[in-house]
Amino acid sequence: GEGFPDQLWHLTLPAIALACSSLALVARITRASVRDESKREHVQTAISRGLPAGVVLRRHILRNAAIPITTATGLTIASLVVLVSIVEQAFNLNGLGSTLVSAAQNKDFAVVQAISLLMVVAFVLINTIVDFLYALLDPRVSLGTAAA
Repeated sequence: GEGFPDQLWHLTLPAIALACSSLALVARITRASVRDESKREHVQTAISRGLPAGVVLRRHILRNAAIPITTATGLTIASLVVLVSIVEQAFNLNGLGSTLVSAAQNKDFAVVQAISLLMVVAFVLINTIVDFLYALLDPRVSLGTAAA
């Protein structure tokens, strides 16, 4: 495309292709964890005390359901880093993924190793961020302590 709006328009279909594959998984895990949390005793107690539905949802249900949702989202984002190479090849886009595929076809192993290292570092960083989010979401999780 020519110009920013046209380039943005041409990136919508690859973005939709990436998002659709992961959206269903995260939505399914979100639904299951919210349903499980809504059946817990403390939620029923909060409802019987007369707390508004929004407060019960935010304080009691979503707060406790956030751990599996965060796990699924983190793994999904990390897998999107790798899936981008397939989408770039399918839509003939220039990027790290298409460079990785062309380097592998040309047997340019240094480039393949460098791009693979970047993808692994991105995967590790995303998983580290998810681990730090656990400590923020759940006060029972503490960072840097050894298991007994």
